[in-house]
Amino acid sequence: MMKQILISLLFLTAASCVSQKKEAKHNTFEIYDHSLLQSLASVQSSLERQRTEITFTNSTANNCAEYLSLKKRSMVESNTRNLLVKSEYLECDVIGIVRSHYNSRPQPKDNAEHFGQLLATKLDLSTLKTSLGNLLTDDKQTIMTLFPSEAAITPNSVTISSPSRHFKVEVVAVGNINNNSHPDWIAYLSDELLDSNYSNFATLIIYDPSAKQGGFTAEQQ
Repeated sequence: MMKQILISLLFLTAASCVSQKKEAKHNTFEIYDHSLLQSLASVQSSLERQRTEITFTNSTANNCAEYLSLKKRSMVESNTRNLLVKSEYLECDVIGIVRSHYNSRPQPKDNAEHFGQLLATKLDLSTLKTSLGNLLTDDKQTIMTLFPSEAAITPNSVTISSPSRHFKVEVVAVGNINNNSHPDWIAYLSDELLDSNYSNFATLIIYDPSAKQGGFTAEQQ
């Protein structure tokens, strides 16, 4: 009888260890941006750090904590100043995502693999509100089909840069956000028309890109 109890306890302990290892892996966020990694290393101070005021439909925010709280019940006002200031709050979106996952573990990652190439060839731009919208056609929906020779690709980003335009999508973190077996990408969008007042900065979530046979879409935060 005692032997059976010991065997049962050993089995439960082993199962618990396996479960904990799976949970640790499940909640890991790989971080590819040094500034974001520093912010996630001291979340509370990052939440409280003062930033340029950003205006919502019913209030204003001056730090990540206020910004994330207001986002739950309001929207950022769509005006030229706000759209520019939004660049300071992109990491707030990521902090909010990582904090919402119990026992999440951000870890630095240097080898960004081939994110940039996939962003250039597979990201469906028709699902996003960008300055490229009026250039899209039925057979031109990706950065590579629009700018086959101008696209500058790095391991984790793709950029279009010209005297009149700066457009960049950069993967900054990878983690399991929607709790399935496929990792999700978190990316920053920078979209500016340099000969006008147009600017658009946003945090994007690309769900399950590795599971998509064709193109994939992004959800703007």
